[in-house]
Amino acid sequence: MSCSQPDHRKLTRLTSSDIVSASSTSFAASIGLIKQALTSFVEIVDVLPASQKEDQLAVATYLFAELLRDETAKADLAGPCLPLLKAICDRAYAARQPGSHIYARVLHGLLSACIQHVDEMRYVVPSAPLPRQSQSASRLIRP
Repeated sequence: MSCSQPDHRKLTRLTSSDIVSASSTSFAASIGLIKQALTSFVEIVDVLPASQKEDQLAVATYLFAELLRDETAKADLAGPCLPLLKAICDRAYAARQPGSHIYARVLHGLLSACIQHVDEMRYVVPSAPLPRQSQSASRLIRP
């Protein structure tokens, strides 16, 4: 009897554009899928012991930060999911343990990531060349 080798496939990171383009569903269905996945994760966290809730809600916040970071999607997937981020933050605040600073660090990390993403967008080179200015427009712009 010969034993076949298991198929080891390289795991790749799914982006939000993969979610939109890989399926034939509409944009609204993709948003619904993201919302349902995060909602299910948070509902599972509700069942966990109180000592684990804060850490797991930090993971949910990290997942949302990754959704904000991904700019490869052709449509805004994070915007319609912002009420879910508020619900995650509310639950994390309610689940925080006395003397724990995890929630404060998670919020600091989320805000820092948002600022970093905005800063990275400032340095993106436009794919199409900018239109040339006319002589009169360039005179108006010069001091």
